[in-house]
Amino acid sequence: AALAGGRPLVDASRPFEELLWRLFHGAVVRPPVALAANVLYTGGSLLLHWSMIPDGMVHVIHSGGCIELFSQSQIDYMKQLTSAVPDAYWARTSSDLLGTLLQRTTSLARFAQVELLTLTLVFTCVSLLAHLMTVEMRNNLKLQSTEKLLSAVSEMLQKLTDAVVHLDDSLRITRPSPRFAALLHYPMSAAASGQLSFCERLAERGEEETVRAALHAGHDPANTDTLSTSFKDAFGVRVPCQVFHATFASLDGQLSHVLGIN
Repeated sequence: AALAGGRPLVDASRPFEELLWRLFHGAVVRPPVALAANVLYTGGSLLLHWSMIPDGMVHVIHSGGCIELFSQSQIDYMKQLTSAVPDAYWARTSSDLLGTLLQRTTSLARFAQVELLTLTLVFTCVSLLAHLMTVEMRNNLKLQSTEKLLSAVSEMLQKLTDAVVHLDDSLRITRPSPRFAALLHYPMSAAASGQLSFCERLAERGEEETVRAALHAGHDPANTDTLSTSFKDAFGVRVPCQVFHATFASLDGQLSHVLGIN
């Protein structure tokens, strides 16, 4: 724009093209860099317009796409020349055309309004993008942290207890637990095929609600405690057990439980 005498600044299609390019720039660089670059760019554009383009100039785009600036006195002189042409229709048409051109004058105030509007739109979009990126990054970190903690607790319970069972919020077993099957004298194939039901292996019906209440209370670290319950083995014999449990919440709010059973 500076090399062209500031003329590209008055191009009617410039605001739309620049908005797209500035949004693209904001999407591929870090948000603070994008915001700083847009502020500097807007300031430079305003400075160029103020120093190179006087107010009240008429801008005309030639057939080749080049922009020319004319003063109002030059346009008035052209109107006088066209009015002297014998052809009345040509004179009237040319006069109307020149009158229309006089309405397309340069104005630093209008240019500043467009630039500030563009800057506001870019700021809003870049800030929204930065917020979404921050939320996504935070969720990924929470997910990784939860998975690492879940894995660490599971490994610790594997060493300290006879069997480890993973349950969802409906008390369904989510991972095969061969050691739990062996503890209750069931074949390994029952654990691998998912035929082993946690709730059906409880010795009494009332214990399901007790276990469920204890696991939900375990979501609060202040209420975490061990649980004593009994299971029925494959022969229908009651097996008293002590259960250590930990509860984890996923990003969508779903709870999962890890049980260590002795």
